[in-house]
Amino acid sequence: MSEPFRFLITVPRGPVPASDQIVVNLELANTSEEPRYVNARFAVAPAVGEVRFTIRSQDREIPFKFRVRLGEAKASDFLLLQPGERVIAGYCLTRGYDLSQPGNYDIAAEYVSEKTPPELQSEPVFRGHLQASGVVLVIE
Repeated sequence: MSEPFRFLITVPRGPVPASDQIVVNLELANTSEEPRYVNARFAVAPAVGEVRFTIRSQDREIPFKFRVRLGEAKASDFLLLQPGERVIAGYCLTRGYDLSQPGNYDIAAEYVSEKTPPELQSEPVFRGHLQASGVVLVIE
């Protein structure tokens, strides 16, 4: 059985100058035949956010350097996606990771939706984990 949703990340075509701010696109698409609510907050934070990046360069993991304090997701963070619809958000990767050294960066991302606000408990809400295909960002 295929997943009812698809999660993708897109990075700028390289090489990108090390001095640039690097924004990635995060996309969540409803590939099912039913409308479903999704958490579209797209908070980036290791272990606790809806989006969890793993970034590696030269077999070394790049640590997350931004301090984040996340509250519980609210009903207003959720969108109803009809079949075939998608939601896209941008995230400034250089805000949370030091990508100042030239080289290739292997980027993997996981979308995690585990909790539902009380107001949406009886609604069709997507819950689960989705892994995006890995991408390579080239920095010069």
